[in-house]
Amino acid sequence: MHECFFHDRDAYRDSRIERGKWSDKDEAEYLADCARRTPETYRGWWRFCDLPNGYDPDDWFNPGIDHEELFDPNMALAEVAEKLHGQTFDDWRQHGAWEEIEAHDRASIDETIRYWRNEQAAGESYYGDENEAASVP
Repeated sequence: MHECFFHDRDAYRDSRIERGKWSDKDEAEYLADCARRTPETYRGWWRFCDLPNGYDPDDWFNPGIDHEELFDPNMALAEVAEKLHGQTFDDWRQHGAWEEIEAHDRASIDETIRYWRNEQAAGESYYGDENEAASVP
């Protein structure tokens, strides 16, 4: 697979040049990629593993959204995790999962807890009541 990546990259360029579909911009991007990913430096990439609900790491990100490929084997694990978490956040926000996800800071968590405790005190349904044992009279 490693050799195929470089072969395919070059073959794609050659076929586009042959068909007259290769621009100066394409060439600049190709040369930049050749400098960034060489057979010596491009040996694999960082990705999430052991994902929830049996997600495949290759399907975690939306393929229609461009993400920075992390392939430096010397990158600190904490930096890799931070970047992958950030990419996940951005990906979910861009492809519509944002409506189902809430982000909180300390103040909003405190406010949410206050709200549900007030609902409980008022005898209303509240977050977590489904996990409590029904009281028997």
